[in-house]
Amino acid sequence: MESITFGVLTISDTCWQEPAKDTSGPILRQLITETFANTQVIGNIVPDEKDLIQQELRKWIDREELRVILTTGGTGFAPRDVTPEATRQLLEKECPQLSMYITLESIKQTQYAALSRGLCGIAGNTLILNLPGSEKAVKECFQTIRELLPHAVHLIGDDVSLVRKTHAEVQGSAQKGHICPHKTGTGTYSDRNSPFPMLAVQEVLSIIFNTVQKTANLDKILLEMSAPVNIPPFRASIKDGYAMKSTGFSGSKRVLGCIAAGNSPNTLPLAEG
Repeated sequence: MESITFGVLTISDTCWQEPAKDTSGPILRQLITETFANTQVIGNIVPDEKDLIQQELRKWIDREELRVILTTGGTGFAPRDVTPEATRQLLEKECPQLSMYITLESIKQTQYAALSRGLCGIAGNTLILNLPGSEKAVKECFQTIRELLPHAVHLIGDDVSLVRKTHAEVQGSAQKGHICPHKTGTGTYSDRNSPFPMLAVQEVLSIIFNTVQKTANLDKILLEMSAPVNIPPFRASIKDGYAMKSTGFSGSKRVLGCIAAGNSPNTLPLAEG
């Protein structure tokens, strides 16, 4: 995704009085910067007051470069939970299916997600999403929507070329795959031949880096670790072979079974040929 600005608005009486108690806002900002490269994130905290929530949202909506606003908090059933009500009055278009998708995925984690009333919608060129206020919930919700955000931003901004590119990828995804007529069997049921084609290293790296988002921790050594035991934890053979009991004969042989390093000894009787 091209460089854009996100807004993270924490809505909480407690956090407004004591900003150090805000955990969901910092978590969201961290997730955004780790997921999307060259992205700026602004943040603020407001109390559970409808007018103050709308005032801050209007200020952010008017900023042309600010394309996505994530609110956290104020979506529950408590009397002062008014984030959805404050948001709805500013929306030009509601996105109920996006809200439903977030809810359905959240319910897989906890039944209490059904008690969240968050809205999603569009105001001007800005996508606004109401997320719950807990640290755990915002992590789960962000993981649900992060792959949808770039395409949503392109649609709202009427970026035709990028929209068409995404549509082409989605519509063509069912045709992707590999057919490998070269696959063959072996002497045992332990098939050593890969059903997938061999690719050059550079081609593989290109596929990986075009699919996986680079994160802020790339190329950094986070921790040096040593395994407490040797792997594998036994004296393993480095060669494969077949055992036969023979007094001198020729012709085809039948493979009775196989044994892998670390397995119990195979006691199958071997008949003389």
